[in-house]
Amino acid sequence: MKSNKVFKIAAIIFGVFAIISIGKGIMWYRWSGLTVEEKAIKITDKLTNRLDLTAEQKEKVLALNIEKVEEFGKTNFWKGNHGHHGKSSEAYENWRNEMKDILTDEQEKKLNW
Repeated sequence: MKSNKVFKIAAIIFGVFAIISIGKGIMWYRWSGLTVEEKAIKITDKLTNRLDLTAEQKEKVLALNIEKVEEFGKTNFWKGNHGHHGKSSEAYENWRNEMKDILTDEQEKKLNW
């Protein structure tokens, strides 16, 4: 009886991990089919909503994101070869420093580097 319970719990845990893996795969597939501009627009829209960017800031962030998405594509940033989501890469640090020039101090705090 006890082993049956353990088996059910293990099956549930395995199922949860399988669902998460499939979801990540679908998201990756959808992301990989986007153009550089579409990726940059998605990133910029999320930042605009999260940080309440002004129209001028949004324009600057979009231009920066287009440039950086192209750069990230050349360095395999999206494949996770640079640590957690590429956050230890030189390309990420460059993007971060350039974003600091665009954002206010309050917006930087919201971004939570």
